[in-house]
Amino acid sequence: MNNLKYITFLIFLFPFFLIGCSNSEYELEMPTSSSKLTTPPKVEIEIDNEIYPTFQGSYCWNTDKVSECVDMVTSTEMMDGIKGIKVSRNEKITLHIERKPSSQNVTVTDSSGQTEQLKLDKDTFSAPIVRGTYVVTYYGVWEKDNRNSSGDSSYIFKMEVK
Repeated sequence: MNNLKYITFLIFLFPFFLIGCSNSEYELEMPTSSSKLTTPPKVEIEIDNEIYPTFQGSYCWNTDKVSECVDMVTSTEMMDGIKGIKVSRNEKITLHIERKPSSQNVTVTDSSGQTEQLKLDKDTFSAPIVRGTYVVTYYGVWEKDNRNSSGDSSYIFKMEVK
């Protein structure tokens, strides 16, 4: 009688074993969201010959097989509790962008919540002349490249103007 229970138990488990071990063609074809093709280009900033990372903001990125949109909290919420990079008034800040966008802009938000668009000359802009803490948002739009990836993305960092 115990053997019958054991055999019944094994027969019951066998289909689950087969399902757990299968590799369908669909699973193999789908890239993961961490794939290089499904994420926006990397953006860093250079201040006084020092390179700093930016925080990834909201984005939508597309390829032939995958479209992904990710919404983040607001840039000021994202930077809450983060120390700002110390910069001088009117100091030049250069963007290092992994792939050239078709359009781009930079805005700063001061501690009172006022937002202003900064003049962007190629990949360089100047820090505000008024001392204070600012959240900087860089936004770019990328057209399809040779891998058919395209999209838009924002990048955030915080600076403290001395």
